[in-house]
Amino acid sequence: MTAGRPNSYEIERVIDQATQVFWRQGYQATSIADLLDATQLSRSSLYQAFSNKENLFSRCLQNYCDDLAAQLRQQLADAETGRAFIETTFMQVARGADDPQLRLGCLAMNTAIELGHEDTALAQQAHAGLQQFADIFTAAIRRGQSEQVIAATLDADALGYYLVSGMCGLRTLLKCGAGRSRAEGVARQVLAALD
Repeated sequence: MTAGRPNSYEIERVIDQATQVFWRQGYQATSIADLLDATQLSRSSLYQAFSNKENLFSRCLQNYCDDLAAQLRQQLADAETGRAFIETTFMQVARGADDPQLRLGCLAMNTAIELGHEDTALAQQAHAGLQQFADIFTAAIRRGQSEQVIAATLDADALGYYLVSGMCGLRTLLKCGAGRSRAEGVARQVLAALD
């Protein structure tokens, strides 16, 4: 066990390890004992670093949303077209049906489902993360419209939210054990909205 407050390197390690526990079990089902076991911190070190479970989870959720949003933004910047980015993103997830990490679902959506009915800071944070993802898809749609590979008549904002809901549904299907062919079929149906 680590004595005293963890240093900044250890803080990032602890957040990564705690994220995996929260992602597998959900916020409410994760106990302090689970977190201590995963992080190998003492109870006092965990509380000195994060004050409580809610603050630790908030850091985990923020890191998850920020990291995923940054990755998606980079992929969009590197994509040949806005449409290609959307299609590649969906098909990569569908083809990763056997990836244990993808089978955990989306942490932001899992949290919104678990806590979204509550008026809490964590629920608001989960919704803000999903908004980030919707904004990225909306930007991809607008780019695709300017490139004339997505119909200009489509409502980019509504379609951005639709793609987020489609992605969350796809990730939830994987979490429930859907295989690759089923996931690819669902992804193709979601992508048909771009036509």
